[in-house]
Amino acid sequence: MNKRLIFIILYTILLSLFSISVMAEKKEKSKQQESVKSVLKDARASIKSQRDQSKHVDALNKLMLREGLTSAEKSEIRITQAQLRLSENDAENMKAYLKQKYDTAKYFSTLLDACKYAIMCDSTDTLPNAKGKIAPLHRTRSRDILMRSRRNIYAGGLFFLRKNDFEKALPYLSMYIEETYEPLLKDANLVADTLLKRASFYATVSAYNIKNYRTALKY
Repeated sequence: MNKRLIFIILYTILLSLFSISVMAEKKEKSKQQESVKSVLKDARASIKSQRDQSKHVDALNKLMLREGLTSAEKSEIRITQAQLRLSENDAENMKAYLKQKYDTAKYFSTLLDACKYAIMCDSTDTLPNAKGKIAPLHRTRSRDILMRSRRNIYAGGLFFLRKNDFEKALPYLSMYIEETYEPLLKDANLVADTLLKRASFYATVSAYNIKNYRTALKY
């Protein structure tokens, strides 16, 4: 067997192995995409039915740990988590409207979580795509979540402050202040908010009482 024939045989084998590897990778990627779609579909059904939202938030958190997720998939996961928390919040709000017993702490905590997820969504939503272009898909929805929740985020801080639960009050007050500088809300002119100074004072008091001196000095 001459050297040329041996080279052709080896080249053919390597080319076949490479093709098999590429096909396997494409198949795995397609399988992962279908899995992401399936988890998101179940989460959206939970939003519609207003049932088991927390379970689906956890499932999406686990999904975020997967390697190889695209920026678009990460953004879709985060905005869905925000909507799941808003769905829980709406349920508590409806109980209050109907004069039924509702969980005030849960009412506020679901809003805070929704805002956190909206900000996380925007951080990946504004990354360049494969072509190097920035084309956010969820920015309007993320912005609406923050603006819709803003006054109640402040109210949540006051709610826990009145209970002298400074540790729980601080995240709400911090969110209210930090939103002012979020790129997502740069056109909202939040620096003119007359409650900012008061929120900063309450945040400082809360941080000081839990011995978080770095945050106390920050505000």
